[in-house]
Amino acid sequence: MFVLRTGSLYLFAIIPFWLWQGHAHLINSAAQDLDYIAHNRKMINNGHWYFGTLEQRVSTYHWKVLLQRGVFDVAGVAGVSIGWSDAACVFVQVE
Repeated sequence: MFVLRTGSLYLFAIIPFWLWQGHAHLINSAAQDLDYIAHNRKMINNGHWYFGTLEQRVSTYHWKVLLQRGVFDVAGVAGVSIGWSDAACVFVQVE
């Protein structure tokens, strides 16, 4: 029952997003032709650019690189060492 009552609130976010996405696509599609600039492209239909090829998405090497960057860029070396020491304390029982 709660979901039915509050589910309509999501429309307040989804509808403006959908309208904005249509507006942005219209503006970007109307951009002037700049094909004479090397590697220039219009900012429309970017799925291939955002997510890469299927081979890139399923490659374990790329996921490993993302995990390493996420851990070290977010936590830093000190955060990782503190995390490992806390994890080690869980497995070592001090009596």
